[in-house]
Amino acid sequence: MPLVAAVSAVLVLGLQLDGPGRRLLALAPLVALGRISYGVYLFHWPVFVLIDRQAWDLPVGLTFAVKCAITLVVALVSYHLVEQPVRTSTWFRPGRVLVGALGRPVPRWWPHRSSSCR
Repeated sequence: MPLVAAVSAVLVLGLQLDGPGRRLLALAPLVALGRISYGVYLFHWPVFVLIDRQAWDLPVGLTFAVKCAITLVVALVSYHLVEQPVRTSTWFRPGRVLVGALGRPVPRWWPHRSSSCR
């Protein structure tokens, strides 16, 4: 674990300055992958499991490529049809949701404390 922490620290510090690592991570395909990375993270496991259950008779490398391609397509569709509309919507504002949740009246069936119980 200390090695992972040290490598992470070197990467974070090294990417602050212009250099080969920063230029590599600024490439358009990697930036695009970064935009949909949550969807890739979210959908890769179910896609891989479902593909494995199909037991297709394909070489291992081709099966992996198919899994990755399907994962990327599903993540891209999710990004455009779910993530972006929610992020740019006017009907969903996290502040309003929190205030609405905190300001909700107590239901009538909730046990009340009467003033005589003090």
